[in-house]
Amino acid sequence: MFNRLLDRAVNKYVSFAMRKYRTYPAARTAVLFVNVQQAFACQLQGIMPGLLQLHTLAREKGVRIVHAPYGGHSQHYPSPAQIRLTELLDSTPNGREIPLELAAHSCDIVLRDRPSLSCFMKTDLRDQLQESEIEHLVVAGPYANLAIDSTVRDGVQFGLHVTVLSDCVSAESASETQAVQVTLPRYAQTVISLKKFQSLIVDPRVTEGLP
Repeated sequence: MFNRLLDRAVNKYVSFAMRKYRTYPAARTAVLFVNVQQAFACQLQGIMPGLLQLHTLAREKGVRIVHAPYGGHSQHYPSPAQIRLTELLDSTPNGREIPLELAAHSCDIVLRDRPSLSCFMKTDLRDQLQESEIEHLVVAGPYANLAIDSTVRDGVQFGLHVTVLSDCVSAESASETQAVQVTLPRYAQTVISLKKFQSLIVDPRVTEGLP
């Protein structure tokens, strides 16, 4: 009981103290699909509708899409999370591939497969975002407790405004999903629904020329 009250208090304080953005300029926003591969996304069927809606929304609004695939661990001492992800990759036919419905376009950024949990490690993600002048990083994907958590922490520390879409992330079990809902608001500046995010995107192609 005390821990739940403490979590609520911490989350409220963090939400108040962290810098918030009222809108997301499309040109300075990127959607990061973390580990959205056959081995992971197709294992958790409940997440696919949200990812598909987000994918369509990003295309319509001109928001840059970044794919960050996991490639298996190459460390002498892999963590339990890395071992779990690698097992899923190795046991799923075509497990490393991006689902066809979410296939990358030429305008997307596709990072090289990484052995790390965080998408910022062993990749050029930070350089790519800086080159594209991205300020807002919107994170989505399966197994949030294994990779998204690490990515969100690094993104915030690198000075990005990081948003997690609550209905576009998932975990392997109900208890792990609940744990993620507690921990992620401590690190990400914003945790909102896909519908709310949609209402906050500013698309200059639409607003240009309006009084």
